Amino acid sequence: MATQSLFTANSLHTKPSSSPHAKVEKKWHGFIALDRKPMHLRLSNGCRARASLNADSKSIEIPRQWYNLIADLPVKPPPPLHPKTFEPIKPEDLSPLFPDELIKQEASNERFIDIPDEVRDVYKLWRPSPLIRAKRLEKLLDTPARIYYKYEGVSPAGSHKPNSAVPQVWYNAQEGIKKVVTETGAGQWGSALAFACTLFDVECEVWQVRASFDQKPYRRLMMQTWGAKVYPSPSTLTEAGRKILQMDPSSPGSLGIAISEAVEIAAMNGDTKYCLGSVLNHVLLHQTVIGEECLKQMEAIGEVPDVIIGCTGGGSNFAGLSFPFIREKLKGKMNPVIRAVEPAACPSLTKGVYAYDYGDTAGLTPLMKMHTLGHDFIPDPIHAGGLRYHGMSPLISHVYELGYMEAISIPQIECFQGAIKFARTEGLIPAPEPTHAIAATIREAQKCRETGEAKVILTAMCGHGHFDLPAYENYLRGNLVDLSFEEEKIQASLASVPKVGRIPPSHMRRPLSGPDPFGPGMRPPHGAYPPFDMLPPPQVMEQKLAAQHVEMQRLVVENQRLAATHGSLRQELAGAQHELQILHAQIGAIKSEREQQMSSLVDSIAKMEADLKSAEPVKAELHKARAEAQSLVVSRQELITNVQQLGQDLQRTHADVQQIPALVAQLDGLRQEYQLCRDTYDYEKRLYSSHLESLQVMEKNYVTMAREVEKLRAELLNNSNVDRRTGAPYYGTPGNNENEATGQAVGQNAFEDSYGVQQGRAPFPPATAAPVAAGVGGAAATGTPPLVGAQSGPPGRTGYDAPRGPGYDPSGPAHDAQRGPAYDSQRGPAYDPQRGPAYDAQRPGYDVQRPGYEVQRVPGYDPTRGVNYDAQSRAAGGGPQGHVPTGNVHYGSATTPTARGGSGYEAPPPRGPGGGNPVRR
Repeated sequence: MATQSLFTANSLHTKPSSSPHAKVEKKWHGFIALDRKPMHLRLSNGCRARASLNADSKSIEIPRQWYNLIADLPVKPPPPLHPKTFEPIKPEDLSPLFPDELIKQEASNERFIDIPDEVRDVYKLWRPSPLIRAKRLEKLLDTPARIYYKYEGVSPAGSHKPNSAVPQVWYNAQEGIKKVVTETGAGQWGSALAFACTLFDVECEVWQVRASFDQKPYRRLMMQTWGAKVYPSPSTLTEAGRKILQMDPSSPGSLGIAISEAVEIAAMNGDTKYCLGSVLNHVLLHQTVIGEECLKQMEAIGEVPDVIIGCTGGGSNFAGLSFPFIREKLKGKMNPVIRAVEPAACPSLTKGVYAYDYGDTAGLTPLMKMHTLGHDFIPDPIHAGGLRYHGMSPLISHVYELGYMEAISIPQIECFQGAIKFARTEGLIPAPEPTHAIAATIREAQKCRETGEAKVILTAMCGHGHFDLPAYENYLRGNLVDLSFEEEKIQASLASVPKVGRIPPSHMRRPLSGPDPFGPGMRPPHGAYPPFDMLPPPQVMEQKLAAQHVEMQRLVVENQRLAATHGSLRQELAGAQHELQILHAQIGAIKSEREQQMSSLVDSIAKMEADLKSAEPVKAELHKARAEAQSLVVSRQELITNVQQLGQDLQRTHADVQQIPALVAQLDGLRQEYQLCRDTYDYEKRLYSSHLESLQVMEKNYVTMAREVEKLRAELLNNSNVDRRTGAPYYGTPGNNENEATGQAVGQNAFEDSYGVQQGRAPFPPATAAPVAAGVGGAAATGTPPLVGAQSGPPGRTGYDAPRGPGYDPSGPAHDAQRGPAYDSQRGPAYDPQRGPAYDAQRPGYDVQRPGYEVQRVPGYDPTRGVNYDAQSRAAGGGPQGHVPTGNVHYGSATTPTARGGSGYEAPPPRGPGGGNPVRR
């Protein structure tokens, strides 16, 4: 089977600087000239603004460009090498695996690369992702630090991986590719690629590491739901997988093995391309949307991070968050500590060597300069399957070597402890991969609690752990153990790292293959060289020479590389010397030009000195003018101040003038309201006066009725006495003869109804007629017409009063039958019990029921008006507002006020046809 070369190339296209004054120098790497501008590392302490998180993530726009850190690095990363020739890789070596646009991005030195609109449209499904402050975790840790996390679990696949999967599949679809293959560890990258393929109608095949294939079945189901075919790695479908299974049938697999199988399938099929979820430059480029968004979000809330923490396996999530901040760090705008966290079972940054190594286990990929544990290294099956990779991204490794970041490793039990704290405070269950960053964040926060520093900590929460719950189950049941690497295992794996681009230390040099060259018992003694007969046998020498020949071939290749590098350096040196000569020539020309300028300047100075001496009077005048000008300036400032003050006053006056119409309208409204209130008051006053007059009339009527009732009661008593004296029955003769004593006709009632009108009688005569008075014997007064059918009765007993008893003597001085039983001669003829003890008949018109009433006040006097009120002085026909004219007929009265007597007594008005009380009607 033919193997193909793959992976990254160096810069294929460059973009010249937009500034015409920017000097571009060329850096030669192998066969490609890289354009770069000289960069100077500038670091600053930075500053931190204090603010609370109050920015809406949706207000942050999705970035329109990816950021390429290579453009800002002062030292470019080493190029990848061909796996057979050890020469820098060429673009055509990568075309069997990647589309052309991704190859250009892999080798680009441009600072920013535009994001296609189609890709941004898909990004809008979940971007921008939220930046959240972990306040509850801060409270649990009791730390002064402020912890923020960038949460990427909102994507459809539940992680940051779609940030690169979507553009990779889109670029393949643009070139007509129908199928893509890839590898995956925990399944996050595989599910993201399956999601992207279903959007652009591209087939997808995924080789998943066997350990994660068994541990995370729901990730596999998610990929299959999106239409992907998933195979465990190592598998029997590829030659690379079969070799691994022959050596270890129970191999848990690794990302390196899965890469080998996917690359093999892509290299054998022309219609199939390979997609990688981490490590390569273009993958890290696509993930920078995370950091670009986070920069804007932190700026929106006024925070600058002091520490940035992210987990690292291949490096895509860590690079996506940290690279934009490294750019700001290189510019001197901030100086955060950038910390990578890796699992203790696979510590490529902290325990690996920085050397060229293969990206896969089978050695099909180019050699990349990276921190590696050896491409043969197979990590233990920890639950953070996405971090089980033998090497680190070449670009992250280069940044680590330049000193812009640091790295630590943490065992998985401590990671799950931090994950439980995070889940129980923030409510989110993190995937096993970001638990490493969470554990490191907790360490830093606890350190801040000890030191009292209020640092701003930013961490990467790259995905949720909803499909990783079996790992949490193992931890909660106590079945989780820390799987640490074995030193011997790593040393054996590092021995297989190609000796390219480095000179390993003596204790790490690879021993010669084969048996001991000297054989048993053949080792020379100490001291001088052994004699000829003590040389090893020829076959041993041949083995040794063969090994040396292989080493010499390697040295030849290395020398060729060194020669090529030396040639490029000589070319650079020649160019530098040529530039130096040009500079020397320019310096000479500049020097002569400066001498001429100096001589002309000396002459000018002498002339100016002479002019100055002759200009002393002018100088004095200028000083005087300057003083005057200063005073004028002061005056001008004062005038300006006054004008400004007058302008402000004018504006206020103008504003007041503008309010005058509104005030006038308001005043008119108040006038109308006042007039309405005045009218209402007058109406209520008139109504009250009318009501008062009606009440007074009713009061008089009631008093009159009371007197009539008393008279009728007296007559009734007298009639009762007469009946008893004659010995007749109580009612007299048969028939209705109860009114004989009163002189009324038979069948008629001598009593008045409740309205003061006698029942069964004709109406009263006019008010001017004399009132009816009952005498002794009950005879009717003159003017009352007799009733038809009246019967005469026996005469009554004069003066008899039944309530007083038979012994009552009517001849006594205190008895008066006309006065009634309440009459008291001791009080005098003016006493009236209905009026009360204050009544005085000598004062005509006086009525104690109407306090303040006095007839001497002239007609129309009203005590409610006061002593000075006089109705006659008012205008005729109406009087003042609220006053009832004196000539009006009062409600409830049958006569005019002028026809009434001044004593307060009124004759009852004639009954109408209905026989009711006019007051009640």
